Amino acid sequence: MYRSTLLSTHRQFSPRTPAEWASVFVRSAAIGIQHRRDFEDVERFCFFVGYPRSGHTLVGSLLNAHPEMVVSIEADTLRFFQQGFRRSQIFGLVLARDEMFESMGRLWTDYDYTVPNQFQGSFKRLRVIGDKKGNASAARLVEDPALLDRIRRVVRVPLRILHVTRNPFDNIARMTMRSGFSLSSTIDRYARRCESISMVRDRLAPDEVLEIRYEDVVGSPSESLTSLCGFLG
Repeated sequence: MYRSTLLSTHRQFSPRTPAEWASVFVRSAAIGIQHRRDFEDVERFCFFVGYPRSGHTLVGSLLNAHPEMVVSIEADTLRFFQQGFRRSQIFGLVLARDEMFESMGRLWTDYDYTVPNQFQGSFKRLRVIGDKKGNASAARLVEDPALLDRIRRVVRVPLRILHVTRNPFDNIARMTMRSGFSLSSTIDRYARRCESISMVRDRLAPDEVLEIRYEDVVGSPSESLTSLCGFLG
């Protein structure tokens, strides 16, 4: 198990005031120093773009069980790139967020994402690192056109972006049930998200993005994980 308990609450991943941002900046720098040798082996930086209720957390959790990957849940790393955080700080935030998720029993929106007897919360050698925050990442990339190039400069390794799709009827139905918005407004929100993702994909190289269907992950998990691991190197 890695231990990065300098960040241990949800609020520390959602700073609002200058003092909160300063605190996260200093603490993430300390975690980066603590794990600087682990980060030397990183070969890929991974993040998600997509829609709410698409199975991102399932896919991220399965990848996180691999002995050479750490994929955190909801660290929202792109907003820290926007604030000028360094490579080691971003990677440190990923480890800290995953440790927090481990302390929560890997429970999220009423589901248990534990993969028994594998490597969640630990790694043998850290070759792939990233975060699952699919429903916000595309919007940030569209709103900040320079962000994608900034991410490339900071991480200094190839990007690997996962676009998890699902039957749109399932997406929209679940979004409506959980948000309390009307069906028509949810359809509009979903359409805008599709437009944003299309704009992001136009700016990515073919080897930087992989589209994977949630239904395939559930129906053929071995084949899907083989494809994902191949894409991530």
